[in-house]
Amino acid sequence: MRHLCTLATLTIAGAASAAEFSIFELPGLGGTGDPTQVSPGGISPDGRFISGIAADTSGFQRPFRWTTSSGTQALSIPGTSSSYNVVGVNNLGQTAGTWYAGNPRAYRWNGTSSVLLPLAANTYSFMEARDINGNGSVVGRIGVNYSSTPSYAAFRSNGTSTILLNSSDQVFSNFMAISLNDSNLAAGTGLGLDGWAHAFRWSSSGARTRLAEFENTKSSQAIHVRSNGEIVGYQMGQDNKVRTTIWKPDNTFTHLQWNGAEVQPIVANDAGWIFAGAESGNVLYRPDVGFQAIDSLVSSEYSQVYITGIAETGQMTGLAMRNGAFRAIRLDPVPEPASFAAIGLGMAAFLGRRRRARK
Repeated sequence: MRHLCTLATLTIAGAASAAEFSIFELPGLGGTGDPTQVSPGGISPDGRFISGIAADTSGFQRPFRWTTSSGTQALSIPGTSSSYNVVGVNNLGQTAGTWYAGNPRAYRWNGTSSVLLPLAANTYSFMEARDINGNGSVVGRIGVNYSSTPSYAAFRSNGTSTILLNSSDQVFSNFMAISLNDSNLAAGTGLGLDGWAHAFRWSSSGARTRLAEFENTKSSQAIHVRSNGEIVGYQMGQDNKVRTTIWKPDNTFTHLQWNGAEVQPIVANDAGWIFAGAESGNVLYRPDVGFQAIDSLVSSEYSQVYITGIAETGQMTGLAMRNGAFRAIRLDPVPEPASFAAIGLGMAAFLGRRRRARK
């Protein structure tokens, strides 16, 4: 009977909780380090890996990879520069990022060892990674004159060879690939003669398509390409208002709005979730519930939640304020009260069968 009472208490507590996500603070390097010294850059689609930048005991900024089994592990680095950026991690644990020392160079980490991505040609001097897909291919931008007036193009690299996804034309230049799905469909931006960025996609063969815009669009950008070919991004009109946009594979598009306010997407996943910034604060979009203020979905001891990666499992990573400091976090969906009740009923039936068996 004591077990049954405990289950009833857990069921009631679960039903009373308003938080839809629990928060786990990622430890710093060494497993017991300070979570305020960790900056997550992405989470794998299956939620098992988190990557980013963390300070070691000497204050040196190091790329890291986190798992529940190994904790926060420093990744190998090519030099003494402490300036790195980590942009994502896949289900294989491969991580992509950039080492900033003079001319930036893109890297891929296989496990904890690093691989320098090759430049497409000797004429290029810098290379920045922006995303990694499930096969380990990396996209970003590659170019020259990084420290002065950079000129660049979009690239895709499998770790042993690098190809350009485009070349400049008379209307657009300075292309950058920002997202890549497992079919090697890429999405990103190009700079127009009007001085504004515009959204593009590239097929697996490198063919480029400008994404459709409404008539008075000033600028557009793609941030995520889904496995089904949809692309998440935004458009900004001549009124300077930003509208979250979802482009379909046929290049038609729809807008998402939250109470008529501006909503600018930051990260997204294939399941339809989008984390975005709005005029009144950060919001999370889920197809079944629409937009919600993300701070309302977690414990009240946390605020200013900022998401840098969304897994297909519903887990997320990012930063949140607690006790006056931002902390690296992983968010995990909390089971709905009905799930707790089902667990309680199942356990009650199991214990009932055991009790009858004793008789």
